[in-house]
Amino acid sequence: MLVDISASITTNNMGARLVRQGRRFPGQWALDAAGHPTDDPAVLAAGGSILPAGGLDHGHKGYGWALVAEALTQGLAGFGRADAPNGWGACAFVQVVDPAAFGGREAFGRQTGWLAEACRRAAPRPGVERVRLPGEQALARRRDALARGVVMYPGIMDALRPFAERFGIEMPGVL
Repeated sequence: MLVDISASITTNNMGARLVRQGRRFPGQWALDAAGHPTDDPAVLAAGGSILPAGGLDHGHKGYGWALVAEALTQGLAGFGRADAPNGWGACAFVQVVDPAAFGGREAFGRQTGWLAEACRRAAPRPGVERVRLPGEQALARRRDALARGVVMYPGIMDALRPFAERFGIEMPGVL
């Protein structure tokens, strides 16, 4: 089981992509430098910030998780925002748990298997085909990519081209 999450409502990368496309967030997912809510992703480059998961209504839970994530990633790594890193400068936290050290592998599989099936059986919200488990769609995309190749988001190859030219790397062809 691999959980890769953020405690924010969106990402800096999505904000940058929307700016390049001249688009906005689908909701007030950011605060400008003066603290005003906005759907304008351009505020992120001008001292604004992304709201935590839950947004303005329930962001206190995302804020709490954000602090835990910062403590586990940067605090344990010993490098982070206190060091004023340039660029992205992200750290990661990986925790490996051996179910055998607790209730046992079989019990873990039984409990998590039941939970997964309960999620799958849950009624989806209107307009949604079914309830998915986290990572389920990513695994399906991985299988498809292995079978058919990787579909890139529009604009990614154009953004990579200057780096390929700079480092003398031939760009792959488009299928």
